[in-house]
Amino acid sequence: MSVNLVFTPTSDNQVRTLGWFGRSAYPFSLRAPFGAPSSTTTDTSGHVQLAWSHGSPGEVQWRTFAGYTDRARKMDTLGPTAVFERLTDGPPLAAASVGATNVGQWTAGARLVPALRGQRHSLEGGVEIGGARERLSNGWSGAVGELVDGMPARVWRVVQPGGQDIRRESSVSAFASDRIELGPRANLDLGLRFDNVSGSAEGAAGDIGWHTWLPRATVRWKVSARSTAIVGISRSAYRLPLDFLAVGDPAAPVADVYRWSTQSGGTLDPTSGLGPLVARAGPGTGGNVDFSRIDPNLKRPYIDELVVGIESQRSARLQLRLLAIGRREGNVIGLMDTGAPPSAYSTVAVPDPGLDLVSATDDQTLAVANRLPSTFGQDRYLLTNPAVKGLRSGSLELSGALTTMRLVLSGSATANIAQGPAASRGFGPTENDDGVLGELFIDPNAAIFARGRLFSDRAFTIKLVGVYKLPEGFKLGAIARYQDGQPFARMVIVPGLNQGVEAVPAFANGGSRFTFTGTLDARLQKTFTVGRYGLDAVLDVFNLVNLQNEVEERVVTGPAFRTVTALQPPRAVHVGLRWGW
Repeated sequence: MSVNLVFTPTSDNQVRTLGWFGRSAYPFSLRAPFGAPSSTTTDTSGHVQLAWSHGSPGEVQWRTFAGYTDRARKMDTLGPTAVFERLTDGPPLAAASVGATNVGQWTAGARLVPALRGQRHSLEGGVEIGGARERLSNGWSGAVGELVDGMPARVWRVVQPGGQDIRRESSVSAFASDRIELGPRANLDLGLRFDNVSGSAEGAAGDIGWHTWLPRATVRWKVSARSTAIVGISRSAYRLPLDFLAVGDPAAPVADVYRWSTQSGGTLDPTSGLGPLVARAGPGTGGNVDFSRIDPNLKRPYIDELVVGIESQRSARLQLRLLAIGRREGNVIGLMDTGAPPSAYSTVAVPDPGLDLVSATDDQTLAVANRLPSTFGQDRYLLTNPAVKGLRSGSLELSGALTTMRLVLSGSATANIAQGPAASRGFGPTENDDGVLGELFIDPNAAIFARGRLFSDRAFTIKLVGVYKLPEGFKLGAIARYQDGQPFARMVIVPGLNQGVEAVPAFANGGSRFTFTGTLDARLQKTFTVGRYGLDAVLDVFNLVNLQNEVEERVVTGPAFRTVTALQPPRAVHVGLRWGW
């Protein structure tokens, strides 16, 4: 449900109010590991914002705004045990984040455009303040069994300190921009933003504070009557995720990790068959401030971007644009195990016969890390900036739009490469990404072939969007999309290690890809007039041609490598009504 109200008391004043509320229930994302196929997540959220604009073109213009968003999420009651298949369910420590969460976020600010009649400058400035608060309660505690390709590997005993876990983040920023006319054919856009961001967990010994200058500059040069060249550089900074504040948080969960040696009566019972304590995991402190902490000199990650391109207005109806974009990341953040560094492991040479058992062309030997028993349980964690090269990406993007009396058609095609250090072994969004905290700087086996094509890298993509106006108030719309498959790495299973069974990449993510994804979605809409109001009847058909390409495959070395494990969703039809008033 949403409401949008606009009030115009005078010609140079306008007040806008927007609010919406939603409540949904959907399948719990970890229902399979918890053995709860009918478990659901309930999500309740709402948002309200207010904006007041004053002024007319050529005069002083200003705008003030404020907004607040609140989201509450909870899961059904779960049992005391779970079993994760590491290759498909992801890192077992995800179970520690299961619980009731409430996040509130607010923002307010003002923008000013001064009147500069007859000048070559177009100035604008402003200030924004904001904050967020996350409260976690009723966190799950229990035993999580970790399987690696079906073999018992480890058991994670998750402990929640109890009570509520509260984390806060606040920000203050100011910006100024200017568009300078360099002549009749060129202009220069300059901007500078200052960000002050800070955050901490309630009761934590450490916090995070960042002060960042973010400049940008873009030159636009009209090379002909129809075409404009663009060159731009900019720096942007990462936001502060509230999850990062869990490190060193006394109210955050901890886990003891044991080797899982046997099965109980042929069943997978993570409360039995335990071997020695192998490791201890955060992100909480477990009552010891030295166990998990934040580097007081932690630097903010940033992205430098270079854009070169050309825009062409071929006619009043047709516009084309070609851009080349390069990005480079600095100040990568990672969670490092300072208590069990690489020297806490010996090296085991593991032969990998590859996929061709007849020829030796793809044979190799992997140097696998085997943890020394003398270092078991000595883990200590530090959130810091490891000395590692961050994201490097480049893309070529072609886009266009065609508008006629009845047809609106737009489309884009991209060729992209995004390489960086994967946070964890695996191909999922919480693993093959450099923007999340994972095991890269905790387990040396996660560092093997860690730098590769990231989750967001789809290499080649095409998207077409069209809307056609039919007689009698009908509209027909369609979205066609193609993208290359998700990058992944073939995994080699290594049993017999001191810490339990491990899965080790045989090459970097992107050495293989899942099958491409293609979809065609369509909407037919009919508008009716009921008195002073409008009523829309909507028919949506998703995956109209009912393609059933695989989106995930088995990634383990062996005869079943690349066997299909998941298909794209089948055709779905939705019918709805929309009332505007």
